[in-house]
Amino acid sequence: MLNDIKNDETNLHDVIDIGRNVYSLIYQLCHDESLTQDLLQELDLLHLRRHGFRQLSTGETRRVMLGRALAIEPELLIIDNIFNGLDVEHRQSLIRYLTKLSVREKSPIQMLVIFSREEDMPEWIDNVALFNQGEFKGVMNKTTWEQHPLISQIKAQSIQQSEQMIALIRRHQYHTEFDDPVFEIKQGQVNYLDNIIFTGINWRIDNGQHWQIQGPYITRSHFWRSSTVLQ
Repeated sequence: MLNDIKNDETNLHDVIDIGRNVYSLIYQLCHDESLTQDLLQELDLLHLRRHGFRQLSTGETRRVMLGRALAIEPELLIIDNIFNGLDVEHRQSLIRYLTKLSVREKSPIQMLVIFSREEDMPEWIDNVALFNQGEFKGVMNKTTWEQHPLISQIKAQSIQQSEQMIALIRRHQYHTEFDDPVFEIKQGQVNYLDNIIFTGINWRIDNGQHWQIQGPYITRSHFWRSSTVLQ
């Protein structure tokens, strides 16, 4: 993939260099049609198999990179915050797939999973290594982790701090009266390269309203997924 960036000739031609397509990026590491198709299916990349990697979203790119790692059929897989950039649907499907790989009878894959949020910890984790500010604090099994007083204290502090922050924001919220609408889109459309991400959006925000946008939103066989919070 670095070679695609190095060989990008967009500036020399009238068309955008979209890079190698998803299928070839995975196939080139295994030269196995069956395995490539399985990975495309499991990682929900079949509909993107002919897309160049420059056309992909962050979440799609991460799934392609995972597919490339699995294409060499590793004995050990090191995963760093794999769920970043993924919507809820793909997080759940990826958890199921990684679980299947970790417990399958034939050649299960050992995994070292790095995560910064406890909710990202897969159920099949056996042991947990705890780091704090870059300093190694020790290893414990999953049961010990769940019952560890430090973990309970961190969770309680997190909830308390969140509640205090919300109360502080509400107490010191600055109210400015704007004319309605504060924000408005009529027949909105978003394109990425030659792809229509979504279209026909009518959206209005009036003074004092709070909105949260969540996905997936599906239109014209394209996907738009967002976790943006507007306040």
